[in-house]
Amino acid sequence: ALVIIGFAGPEIVPPKLLPGSGPVLLAIDNDWAAAPDWPRYLNAAREIIASAPGRGLILLPTTADAAGTPPRGTGLLSHQAALARLNVLKPQPWPSDRMADAAAVRAIRGATGAVNGVYLADGLTEGAGFRRFLAALAPIRVTGAGADAARLVLPPRLDRQGRLVARLEVAAQARAVHGAILAEAADGRGLARSGIL
Repeated sequence: ALVIIGFAGPEIVPPKLLPGSGPVLLAIDNDWAAAPDWPRYLNAAREIIASAPGRGLILLPTTADAAGTPPRGTGLLSHQAALARLNVLKPQPWPSDRMADAAAVRAIRGATGAVNGVYLADGLTEGAGFRRFLAALAPIRVTGAGADAARLVLPPRLDRQGRLVARLEVAAQARAVHGAILAEAADGRGLARSGIL
C-alpha cells in the first residue's frame, strides 16, 4: 500500500463547501502542463461545482482554443450547464497566456461584479503571478498539481561529438527534482537511461 501511495502523484483536493455567497469563478489551467493530470482536474472541477449549491458558475479555461480564440469566461451558468461545458473542455498543446487570462478576469468582474474564485493551477511558476492577480480581485482558493512540477522534454540534438543530447525543463521550485529520461527504440526496446537532478 505504501508503494502505491508513493507513486500515486499529487492529489487535487477541492474544498468540501465553498465559502461566501454569489457567483463562483472557476479558472482552470488547460495548457500542455495540465494534460497529464487532466482527468484529476476534471474530477476536482466537478467537486468544486458540487460544493457551490444554488450559486451561478463561470468557467474560465486559461488557454486559447484550437482556433486561437483568447480565453474568456462563459457567463453565469447553472450547475448542469457548467458540467456540460466542463465535459467538452480539453487541454491544449501550448502554454496559457497570462495577459489574456487577466483581461478575461477583468471582463468577468465588469459584467458580474464580485465573484468568489477557485483556480485549478498547473504548477508552472508563471501561474503564481496569475494567482496573485486573481487574489487581488476576489477571494480565491488555489488547488492543483503544483506538488509535481511540470516537466517538458525538449527536442533532442546532436552535440559536436555526435552524441544525442536530450534536455528536460522543469518549472522552478524550492525543492530538488529527481527523475530519469529513458530512450526507447520504435519497438519499445530500452536504448539508454539517464538520471536527472
